Amino acid sequence: MEVVGAGRTDTGVHARHMAAHFDTDSIPMEPDQLVYRLNRILPRDIAVYEVREVAPEMHARFSATSRTYHYYIHTRKDPFERHYSLQMN
Repeated sequence: MEVVGAGRTDTGVHARHMAAHFDTDSIPMEPDQLVYRLNRILPRDIAVYEVREVAPEMHARFSATSRTYHYYIHTRKDPFERHYSLQMN
């Protein structure tokens, strides 16, 4: 099964709430059960929040109507944010 994401992330960049899609004829389970099963096999740094059926012509990348980017810059050393922000100190 090919999973198509709404975009890509560069090395060291994090994505939250990224949409993705895959094409299938049917899923033999409820969406919540699929979320549970996917999260059991995905790496710890990837999580599925929701699965829902959409129109066949929907495409995660090309049907997107907006994208939002957040840039975090800290002016003091913060070891808890070191992987998630640019630190200028």
